[in-house]
Amino acid sequence: MLKKILLCAALCVFYPFVSVRAATPARLDTLGVSARHGDEDDRSGDGLKRYKVHVTSTPGSLEVRSSRQAAESVRGLVQNQSGDNSLLDIGVLGGADFDGTWFRKVAEQGDPEAQFVVGFMYAKGCGVSKSFREAAVWFRKAAEQGEPNAQRELAYLYMVGEGVSRSFREAAWWLTKAADQGDAMAQFRLGKMYEMGEGVPHSSREAVKWFHKSALQGNAMAQCDLGYMYFNGQGVAENPAEALKWFTLASAQGDPIAQLNLGCFYQFGIGVPADEYMAAKWYRKSAMQGNEHARRALKRLRMFIFSAQK
Repeated sequence: MLKKILLCAALCVFYPFVSVRAATPARLDTLGVSARHGDEDDRSGDGLKRYKVHVTSTPGSLEVRSSRQAAESVRGLVQNQSGDNSLLDIGVLGGADFDGTWFRKVAEQGDPEAQFVVGFMYAKGCGVSKSFREAAVWFRKAAEQGEPNAQRELAYLYMVGEGVSRSFREAAWWLTKAADQGDAMAQFRLGKMYEMGEGVPHSSREAVKWFHKSALQGNAMAQCDLGYMYFNGQGVAENPAEALKWFTLASAQGDPIAQLNLGCFYQFGIGVPADEYMAAKWYRKSAMQGNEHARRALKRLRMFIFSAQK
């Protein structure tokens, strides 16, 4: 317990850093600069290329050769998403020469995956004028047919109030639909809503439940926040060993908040033997991603080591 008090008092790390990832995301028009994890952009780009190969009869043609092939290709694009990142976050359909005619034709035939992609096109302004209102229309069409990606992104629009009136209750409703189908990002966001009490009654236990489901699918943010819940004993029995486990898994995926927290564990010997070298390693990794708190923690650690060597 004393180590826990020292950890929080000395660096003020855990609650501030985990809590900055609140349920409400950033405004949609600020997203899309880069993926949260570096390999997502490449995977998404490959998915789009595969789609174009399937639906064009000749290079540059806008004609869909087969609506069934097109629908299957859209489905492949959607299903190639890992769930760790919102398509709205990662800019899949960028490029000045992009034309969404293929997607729209299939979407108008009622295919839910294509409807989802058309909604994304409007959200990002890819091949069409950006319109969150139109994005919401197409996401809803797909969501009502049970398409989990669309359910997740429609919830996203409700969370930020773009194209629809802001409503945490509606957001939570659609997130639950997607989360129940196993969508990892929806599970994480739903967990945040329970943690914050937004759109649903506050429940740390429900937050842990959804973080755990998402974390088991490899969602680094959920792994990090689950580690925090175990460390702080929120919704689950306090367990530093479990916290260490989840921070380590998230850190290995490059989550900067988890890396900062893992550095704290090593510096103060929480669940592991104290190791200043390992602490500095994880602080540095987090700082290199722009985490200012990690940069300051690394600076303080270096000063401490220097003074101890005198």
